Amino acid sequence: MMRLIIFFLFLSFGSIGQIGTGQWRLHIPAKNAIDVVAFSDRVYGAYQNGVTEYNYSSNELSIWDAVTGLNDITVSCLGHSSATNAVFIGYENGNIDKIKDNTVTNIPAIKLAQIQGSKVIHEIVEYNGYMYFATGFAIVKIDPIKNEVKDTYYPTNGNESILDLAFMGDSIFALTSDRLYKGNLNNIALADPTQWAVDARVPILAANSYSELEEINNELFFVLKVKNRADN
Repeated sequence: MMRLIIFFLFLSFGSIGQIGTGQWRLHIPAKNAIDVVAFSDRVYGAYQNGVTEYNYSSNELSIWDAVTGLNDITVSCLGHSSATNAVFIGYENGNIDKIKDNTVTNIPAIKLAQIQGSKVIHEIVEYNGYMYFATGFAIVKIDPIKNEVKDTYYPTNGNESILDLAFMGDSIFALTSDRLYKGNLNNIALADPTQWAVDARVPILAANSYSELEEINNELFFVLKVKNRADN
């Protein structure tokens, strides 16, 4: 992922530097990429208030923002649906956009949910044809074809943000800043917080924090943010 981000930043700056007479400039801040997803023919890069799309064959760089069709302004992450060949855009207020065939479809279910606290979408993960959204209050499962919510899971009973997700075997893993929760995908009652268990194999943190979770070859890897002693 880091290599993709570095490559895309280089690509963005290269494209911006070759602006001809009468051409548009990139007006979204392009110094800090938030997320990147790659398709076979194109790559998307997320920035704070917009998304860039680079087509490999045409070498064209397009901009998606509130002016060109997006339905919100503060992007938090991206997700790739191989089932629909679409990219999903998550926002800090819980809103969702789906780009497919150069058309934007808005999915505002999380944004409009009557819940207290943060609705920010931290991560979007595809599994078994569905899109799973790690949010500030729960895990939301969305059908990428019908663009509708299929289920909502509450590992932390809505009291703590779900930062990332992973799937392995018949288990779903939900990462918070200080611990890892585990649920059985065959359990039809995952909406019930009591059906989730803290994974005892992963230390519960007191001072530092977890930020990302990845499944690679049936192994789970974590990104740990170590608190600077000067912050104590």
